[in-house]
Amino acid sequence: MSKEHLSGFVALKDLEGQLLQVAERLHILFKKKFSIETIEKYVFESYTLLDAKSEVKLYLLAMSERFARDRLYALLKSESLSDTDKLDILYVCVHNSGRSQMAA
Repeated sequence: MSKEHLSGFVALKDLEGQLLQVAERLHILFKKKFSIETIEKYVFESYTLLDAKSEVKLYLLAMSERFARDRLYALLKSESLSDTDKLDILYVCVHNSGRSQMAA
């Protein structure tokens, strides 16, 4: 095994460090709205929730980052802290003909 593969393997063992790096990346995105402690809480919770249900662990870290980001956006939206004034529109089609997907 090459040095690059070994260093990548060692990096994967440092899960807490990687989750903290995820929190730092998300903090850049949300620093005006949330503290780093709140973001870290969401990152670690997201990882724990996904880890408990997942059978495949390969992309767990990336999925945790996405899940935490989506949860933070939802929190912004629920507290009306979002900077956008966009409306959400739900298209529903009960005939299973794909019209709602096309409308979205």
